[in-house]
Order: sequence, then C-alpha cells, then structure tokens
Amino acid sequence: MNMQQINLYRKNSGNDIPRQSLLLAVPAMLLLLAASSGFDYWRITRLNDSIEEAQRSLSAEAARIASLQEQINRQQVSPRLSAEVARTEEKLQAVRRISQLLDSEATDQLRGFSRFFQALALHTPAQLWLSGISIDFGAPSMTLQGATQQAEQVAGFLQALEKAAAFKGRRFSSLTM
Repeated sequence: MNMQQINLYRKNSGNDIPRQSLLLAVPAMLLLLAASSGFDYWRITRLNDSIEEAQRSLSAEAARIASLQEQINRQQVSPRLSAEVARTEEKLQAVRRISQLLDSEATDQLRGFSRFFQALALHTPAQLWLSGISIDFGAPSMTLQGATQQAEQVAGFLQALEKAAAFKGRRFSSLTM
C-alpha cells in the first residue's frame, strides 16, 4: 500500500486579502474621517457662537455697571440727611455715656441717695422707725438710727437690706441698742 501524503497547510503570504476589500475599506475610512471632521467643525462653530454671545453679554453688563457707577458718583449727599445723622450719632453717644454711668460701680455719688431711700422704704417693717441715716460714700460703712417696739425685727430688717441691690458691697457689722 502506497500512501500518498497531501499537505493541507497553506502559508498565508499576506497577499490573500482581496483587492476589492481594500478598495472598499479606503473610501469607508475617508468617509468616516470626513464625518468626524464635519462634526468637529460643527462643534467648534457652536462653541465660537457661545463665546461671542458671552462676550456680548459681558459687554452689556460692563456697560450697565459703568452706568450705575456713574449714577452713584452723581448722587449727592443731602445736607439735611448729614446733619440728621450727626445729631443722631451725638444722641447715641450721650445715651451710651449715660448707660455706662448707670452700669458703673465707680462711686455712689454718681448714683445719688434715692436708691438707698427706696431700699429702706421697701424693707422697713411697720413697727420700726428710722430717725437718722448717715452714708459715707468714701467707705462701705453707713449708720442707721431709729427705734422699735419689737427688737427682733431689727435682725430681719438688716438681713433684708444686705440682700437689696442698693446695699450691695455694704455689710452691717455692728448693732447698738
């Protein structure tokens, strides 16, 4: 038996691509390149239009700003308004000074005696009579003289006065009966 061998393997030499396929691929690539270039041109044109519109809008807004700035520069401050502002500022400064004096703990002379008399009037019991009041503004001492028919009221009276805002910082350290 004689066997005949047949080689089915064929080397691909590269020349096997048909010429018709190449002839179709080149125009297709050119057409795709032309379409891409056309799309890019269209996008660039739209972007340029947008830029021009933005520049026109910017110019219009700049002109509007210049016009408003010119209006502001032409406005004059009313002399009456300036005088009113000055008077109001003076009043405000005066009120601030008064407020600072009222809030100040500096001296009792600035506050006067009325706050002491008010506190004494509010806290003095019915059966206690004050006949003398001496307040030393230079020191935290004061003297109260009076009379009562019920001596036990004096201690409660002094404790109430120590809690009163007018007598803040003052202590009742001695009692003579």
